[in-house]
Amino acid sequence: MNIERTKTFELKFPITHKGEEIKSLTLRRAKMSDVKKITSAKEEDMFDAILQAIADLAGKPLELMDEIDPEDYKPMLDWGQEMLGKFSAN
Repeated sequence: MNIERTKTFELKFPITHKGEEIKSLTLRRAKMSDVKKITSAKEEDMFDAILQAIADLAGKPLELMDEIDPEDYKPMLDWGQEMLGKFSAN
């Protein structure tokens, strides 16, 4: 069985953050500490909690995530939700 430990997302719209051109982001699989942060977030804070989780999975600061085009963010969100959805409290 081949279990994906990380996933690299090529950015359709590369960004520059602190002078560094970023063309792709690699996200690691979530740990239970990541799951806990998301599942314990209040509903009104969920968007921010998910954005922070994706930044954490990428090992990047939250302000970098603010620069990403929504079209590039969506596949990362989908992958994260697929992985974390199994632990949803709902």
